[in-house]
Amino acid sequence: MSILGILDGWRFCPRCAVPLTREPTRVTCEACGYEGWANSVPGAHALIERHDQVLLGRRAFEPGAGCWGLPGGFLEEGEHPLDGVRREVLEETG
Repeated sequence: MSILGILDGWRFCPRCAVPLTREPTRVTCEACGYEGWANSVPGAHALIERHDQVLLGRRAFEPGAGCWGLPGGFLEEGEHPLDGVRREVLEETG
């Protein structure tokens, strides 16, 4: 397996099914602009429940713009996951 890891097995774009172009650290789709990166970046998300309801946010940017998801995101270098998820929830909810 190369540096692409799981992306080694990807042959077609997950958005439009056109064959992907392979680069040393990513795969790209020339038809729709999709980019899949071989980078491991830790993230954290929160499941916030209140009165039998769960807090969701609508994604503003790709990937998944317009889709619903849990608040959270990528951790900063050296950041503890609990600190990161608190920061992300505050950033995303005010």
